[in-house]
Amino acid sequence: MIKPMELYLAMIDKNRPALVMQITDTRAIIFKITTKYGNKSDWIKENYYKIINWKQAGLYAQSYVDTLQNYSIPLEYLKKNKPIGKLTNIDIRGLEVFLREKKKKQNET
Repeated sequence: MIKPMELYLAMIDKNRPALVMQITDTRAIIFKITTKYGNKSDWIKENYYKIINWKQAGLYAQSYVDTLQNYSIPLEYLKKNKPIGKLTNIDIRGLEVFLREKKKKQNET
């Protein structure tokens, strides 16, 4: 059973880790995970959540949740694979705070 905060490989631009955020009957809402950060603009960096416990989450390098855009993919696609990991409680709480602050900033503008 697929659960929120699990990481799966998914084809988004390329085959990459993706974080499951929400599940519907037939689809998963996901954010892509990236290791590319240093050469991004400040605006893009402000939309990337730095995963603190990336090793424990099953990732191989310092990684970031790209919150600029979410993607909706068929659940059947994810069901073909096993999860590669899951965010730790520290990162789950950190991402929740990050998204709440991001929404607050957007509402102020």
